[in-house]
Amino acid sequence: MTTNQYVFINSHACSVINGGYDIDLGFDSNRPPLLTIEVISANVETTTEYSLLNLRCDLAASNSYQNDQYPACLGTIVYAGQNSLTTTETYMMTSTEQPKLVISNIRKFTIQFILPTGAKVLIDDIISFTLMFKLTYPKPLDISTEYRSQIPL
Repeated sequence: MTTNQYVFINSHACSVINGGYDIDLGFDSNRPPLLTIEVISANVETTTEYSLLNLRCDLAASNSYQNDQYPACLGTIVYAGQNSLTTTETYMMTSTEQPKLVISNIRKFTIQFILPTGAKVLIDDIISFTLMFKLTYPKPLDISTEYRSQIPL
């Protein structure tokens, strides 16, 4: 049996650190040492139109490889059009299948929006974003005795 935990992130509640956004998944003492993380929903508003945005994070994922200098990719967010009321550029995650990264149990990490060219989207260009993360891990009492003996204390 697994447990799914959903974490909603609003950019207005995030700190900006070194050109990226600090993401806090919240404290949960029931999370085991390893879990999977995926983005199930993403909306971004910018002042400039781009074809798409890659959502990159500084997590070390055991099941992911990138051939550029940027860390793990959580997904791709595509251009959805201009908001006629605010004249901002809107992006949405349209694919139902995004990477499920295997990561260690951490509480905070940093994300950045990267263009296909490899350039970083500047913080001043991001008006707002919302993200919904899904964390999946085994229920603590369902972890087998054999597996528990392999976890270093």
